[in-house]
Amino acid sequence: MRVRFLIVGLGLILSACASPTPYQRNGLSGGYSEEQTGRRTWVVKVEGNIYTSPDRVQNMLILRAADLTLEQGFQYFRILGWFDVGNRMLSTVIPGTISSSTYGGTIVSGNIATTQMQTYGTVTPPSVWNPKPFPEGKIRIEMLETPEESAIDAKVSAAELRSIVVK
Repeated sequence: MRVRFLIVGLGLILSACASPTPYQRNGLSGGYSEEQTGRRTWVVKVEGNIYTSPDRVQNMLILRAADLTLEQGFQYFRILGWFDVGNRMLSTVIPGTISSSTYGGTIVSGNIATTQMQTYGTVTPPSVWNPKPFPEGKIRIEMLETPEESAIDAKVSAAELRSIVVK
């Protein structure tokens, strides 16, 4: 019985690893975060995993901006700027190695000894491994109480995007 639960649990963990970043606070598989930069201004950031498309990141950014606007008691927001909508690379440095071997021997002839030694070495330089890129995006928003030029209705945006982003 325990083995069955272990296998099912492992399967769930592995399937979660092979899916796009869910709409959640930033964690091991990515997600959103925000920072208040003024009374009505915020920076919203989304980090995806390798299975997350750039379009999903953009949808998550707008959805989080809409949700945050409503949480803060505002009805509208406008985007003041898009930043870093692209990919980040997480690199792994594989250290280099040096190995050597020495071979040789001594020849004795009468009172004379001759030693010959030879050393061979192998140097493997360090390398960098870059896996698939991780999409990320960041926007700066201003929350508004009334609709102004280029304002986005938070309730409408949240309702439209929630069906796309949250599955």
